[in-house]
Parts: sequence; C-alpha cells; structure tokens
Amino acid sequence: MTRKVVIPSEVLHAFSLPKDIRVTPFDKGRSLFSVQHEHRSLLLKRFWRLESDRASVLESILSACAPTGRIPAHHPTRSGKLILEHTDGFFALFDFIHDSRQVKLSSAAQAVACIHEAMITVKAPLTRPPLFVPAPDIHRLLAGTDLEEFLPIVAEADKAQNHVPTALVHNDLHQDNFIFPVNGKVLLIDFESFSHNPIIADAMFAAFRLSAGIPEGFDTFMEAYAAIRPLDESEKELGLLLLAGDFIRKLAFILKEKEAGNDAFVADYEKYREFARTTVSWLK
Repeated sequence: MTRKVVIPSEVLHAFSLPKDIRVTPFDKGRSLFSVQHEHRSLLLKRFWRLESDRASVLESILSACAPTGRIPAHHPTRSGKLILEHTDGFFALFDFIHDSRQVKLSSAAQAVACIHEAMITVKAPLTRPPLFVPAPDIHRLLAGTDLEEFLPIVAEADKAQNHVPTALVHNDLHQDNFIFPVNGKVLLIDFESFSHNPIIADAMFAAFRLSAGIPEGFDTFMEAYAAIRPLDESEKELGLLLLAGDFIRKLAFILKEKEAGNDAFVADYEKYREFARTTVSWLK
C-alpha cells in the first residue's frame, strides 16, 4: 500500500495544485514525489542541499537549458518561478517521463553536449562543488593510506584545470540522472549539484559512468559528444587526468565525512577507488 505524503499546502498552491491532491514518494530519499493531476503524471522535487544563493543560479540554469529540449518540461509557480523557496525547503515541479532504462551512449552524449552549451551562457559567481575538499585536506586524508600513490595525480589535475575551458556544469552525471524515453530525446535531471568545473571532466564523468568504464563505450560517448561540442586540444590531452583527479577527490570527501562521523557515503568508497584505479591506469 502506498503511503500518502504530506507536502505543505502552500507548496501545492504555489504550483496550482489542489491541496488534497495525492502525493506519493517516488524514491527512498524522499526527494522525489509522484503527483497525478488532470490526467498528467508529474514529479515534485525537493532539493535537500540547496540554499538561496544557489537556488537563483539553478533557476537560471533551468531557464537556459529548457530550450534545448534536454530537460523535462518544468511547471512554474503562480509567480513564474521554476524553483519555489519555502520554509520546508526548495521545490520544483516537472513532467514525469516514462523511461526505457536502456543506456544509449550516443544519445546520452548528445544530451550532455547540448546542456553544456546551454550552461556556458549562464553567468553566476564562481561556485565550488557542494562536496568540495580543499587540497591540504586531500593530502592529509590520503597520506599514509593505500591511496597515497594518487596524490601526484591530484596535484597534476589541479594544475591542468587552468588550461581547459571551465564553466557551470551539472557535476553529478551518473546513470540515475539520465532519462531514456522509449521514444524521444534523452533528458537530464537533478542539477542542484552544479558547480564551476572543467567542462571536459563533467563530460568524461558521464562517459565513464554510462559506459561502466569500458573503453570502447567511453570512446563512443566522447565521439558523439565532440560532434556537438568540439573539444579543444587541451581538453583532449588533459581530460582523463582531470577525470582521475575528480574520482580521487570524491574518495577524499568520503574519508573526510567518515572522519567527521558521517558514514552515509562509506558504501561508495570501494566503487570510487575502482574508478580511480581504472582511470589512472588509462593515463599510463
């Protein structure tokens, strides 16, 4: 039996939804809720890690990406906002897309390239990733562990960031943030982790995750991506280094959170260690 979830009536009213409408959980993290309204399937998204300054940038990102047709259609509030700020959190309402769950690498790559082209146009203050770990902390956390061998990669990746195009990027392009409609274009969701990062690292992160680290699939993704957003020579040369550095930073973040008593990310440790080892091996 599906439990009814109580969403503040002010949130429902802001999106022109009846106060007695049925809202049910769509995911275990209670960040997505299914809504049936006027014979339409909608998803109500609650953003757990969003703050007011980032919410305004996210509004600009969604507005810039909407014309690409590569994000689900969003339904604005009565005041015309795509992101609603409420005392209970930040919310957005968008169409539910029935998903085939078949990973089509070329189509996914085209979606990422289109979104990157749109996000380049968004002007916003320099924004670090929400899970950012300063370089001194990375060195302290990895030194004396079996990850210490990765420290030179992190240092090289830090230098490489100054030699490739950087812009606002999605910053969380794993499988669950892609929607593969049975018919139609691949769509992207969940932009709240956006940050200013090397564009090529964001693209290669998606290529690696969707191809399961298989070189042939990775190359297929990147070739399709480059057909829409041609890569600079610097990006071709330094992309893998930046990707490896990104995976190593994620390991440092997990260790930092564990040190602070937060075990929420520990389950991802082995996965990212394998990702890091694989991409470092590609550099050789």
